[in-house]
Amino acid sequence: MYGLELDEDLFETYGMSAWQKIGNKDCRIYVTKIHPEPDPEGGWFVYKPCNLEAIEAITTNYESAQEINSVNNYLGLYTHAVEQGIESSKHDKDALYISGKLIKYKELGDKIYFSEPHEELNLLYKGLYTNEDGLPFLSNKEVEAVAVYCAYVDHYKHGLVNKNQQEIALA
Repeated sequence: MYGLELDEDLFETYGMSAWQKIGNKDCRIYVTKIHPEPDPEGGWFVYKPCNLEAIEAITTNYESAQEINSVNNYLGLYTHAVEQGIESSKHDKDALYISGKLIKYKELGDKIYFSEPHEELNLLYKGLYTNEDGLPFLSNKEVEAVAVYCAYVDHYKHGLVNKNQQEIALA
């Protein structure tokens, strides 16, 4: 488009930069199970899903129950039974509802870190709607916007390098 012939790597760089500037990315809400692994430096971690945009919640796969008693400092069977009964009586739950106790976590790089060990956790996150190769789906308008941005950046760059005011104005 627009008479440009760009190197494939340069086009990919320009295209990804343009795609990051698009404000209406096609996202979905996902619910998945994660299994933290021990970290050699201490703590536990899982790798982030490749399409993750934002974490909504991370919960345990058991109900949150608390019993305040001055004699014993442990949860009784009655408390768990009550919590299970309350959870099972919820009839109009959303498909994306996740029960359980909220877990504290920290995001660093491509990992999510936890301070306590857990065998299985529930992850509710907002993620990009992608194809089987992990590439985002783009509408025709988004594809055209990416092409226009690539043309703009290429013309502007050549105008600056060649000190050509007309090419900068054309961009």
